[in-house]
Order: sequence, then C-alpha cells, then structure tokens
Amino acid sequence: MDLEIENRIAAILLKEATELKRQAGNEGVHVYLQQPKVRVIRGLLLSTLDDPNRKLCTATSMAVAAIAVYEWPESWPDLLLFLLKLIGDQTSMNEGVEKERGCNSTR
Repeated sequence: MDLEIENRIAAILLKEATELKRQAGNEGVHVYLQQPKVRVIRGLLLSTLDDPNRKLCTATSMAVAAIAVYEWPESWPDLLLFLLKLIGDQTSMNEGVEKERGCNSTR
C-alpha cells in the first residue's frame, strides 16, 4: 500500500472517530457503540493489524487499544480471541520462515 492511500485511510478513520466521539458526547457512549458504523470501523482496524507496513500496524494497534479500554469485554467480546489467533498465526508464520531459512536447524 502506498503512502497516499495510507494517508487517505488514516484521514477517513480520523474523521469517523471524531464524529463518533462527538456523538458519544451528545448521546452517551453506549448508544453510539451499538451503531453499525462502529462495528465496521472496528473490523477495518482489525483487518490492518497484520499489514506489512510496521508504522500502519503500530498506529492501528494504538487505536485498537484506545477503543478496547471502553469496549472490551462488554461491547467487543471477540477482541481477545481475535488478537490471540493473530498472534498464533504470526508465530506459526515466523517459525515457518525461520525453518525455511535454516535458523532452527541443529548442527
């Protein structure tokens, strides 16, 4: 993904987050957490956690952590299972790469 696209995505997510924060202030946090667009944003964030761009992953991780403070476990019950699966998948992938490179071979 090139820098221009990443900047556009970040701008859209920031705009949405700002609007959702405004709505939460007006209507209450629990009202806005139930909106479909909130679930879509959470899904978009989670889908970018394993992006090869480390800066994007770091920013996304920070956003997920900031949201999880308020939403987990009540409003985002599957977050922990998703993160554990992602970590397990990354570990398996890294072990496979190391094995292919011969890093785990015994001499």
